[in-house]
Amino acid sequence: LNLTFDETVNSSSLIPMEITFFASPANSSSEFYMLTMGSIIQGLYAGQVVVSVNLTNADLNEVKRRTTLATSTSHTWISITTLLVRDMNENPNVPIEISQAIQAAAVVPDTTSPQLLSFQLDLTNEWLKLSFSETVNISSLLYMGITIQDQSFTNRRTLIGGSYLTP
Repeated sequence: LNLTFDETVNSSSLIPMEITFFASPANSSSEFYMLTMGSIIQGLYAGQVVVSVNLTNADLNEVKRRTTLATSTSHTWISITTLLVRDMNENPNVPIEISQAIQAAAVVPDTTSPQLLSFQLDLTNEWLKLSFSETVNISSLLYMGITIQDQSFTNRRTLIGGSYLTP
């Protein structure tokens, strides 16, 4: 996340949790997400006009889970509180209210494919838990694409259906 300010700011004072993303500032029922963490990518100087923030995996997954949020510049807006950052004289930034939200100048789409990290199989309660590297669209899951087999590959069962629960 790159933030551009109208003057030099003290990047070490930036608090990412003071940023809220919105899919549309004009629609009060649009999807939104307030960051919970993040780290500043330090530049060459303590004072910068552009500050880069590394979002946490948890925040990235929550943004991705909201299907209309941050999918394009027209669906990516932010508001900020006065606690976001201070300038070099310790003055707080001017807040940006939801009604005045700023639209993203650019959005880089997610092109990383999810990877299956682990699974759990409970034959007594008849469930299979899949854990992925990132948020996935559960409605795109094809049960017929899942085959369970033994170590020697002699006993195999391909799923033919099921239902899903999300945490």
